[in-house]
Amino acid sequence: MQVLKNVFFVWVLCCLYMAAQAQSDVFRKGKIIVSAGTALGAYAYSGLTFAPPIIVSGEYGIDNRIGVGLAVSHQTRRLKADKDFRYSFTALMPRAVFHLTPDINRVFDSNINADKFDIYAALGFGLEFNRWKYDGEDNSSIIGLEDEYDLDTRPFLSPVLGFRYLAKPHLGVFAEGGRGGWGYLNVGVSLLFDADRIK
Repeated sequence: MQVLKNVFFVWVLCCLYMAAQAQSDVFRKGKIIVSAGTALGAYAYSGLTFAPPIIVSGEYGIDNRIGVGLAVSHQTRRLKADKDFRYSFTALMPRAVFHLTPDINRVFDSNINADKFDIYAALGFGLEFNRWKYDGEDNSSIIGLEDEYDLDTRPFLSPVLGFRYLAKPHLGVFAEGGRGGWGYLNVGVSLLFDADRIK
């Protein structure tokens, strides 16, 4: 698995190095992308029931190829044996996004419509905040624990490969595969804006 990750990132760096500076309508400098969705293939925790995670992200184009932004995801789960125990999981992740469609066309001599299709790789580094809460009337049997308790806070690395299709100039759908916020496959919708038109 580590070898595949290394090969993937070397490929991304090569594409970025050989990229021309042509721009597309999907992404360019000054573009703002706001996305919302959920995760499929959520990480398994035995003994817990859960609802699908909620994921929200924003990105700003600092270059015709590169965007920076922030992704937030949240999920609530309950213990199957005792529904009064509620666990909440929140992930906060700054990330950099590399938009590769024009580069893929250049390197592989392909003809992907860069005005409709946005193929990108993203790398994020974030924190996971895990908490539990007891909703029952009596927690006297839980010795040493208070009504609300931090399970742990853990850093994580999030490499993903994504695909976005624009049905309209400012509206699209996306899918991201990799180690995202609480799932291995994130899907949802995206809204695209030009920063200079918002002012």
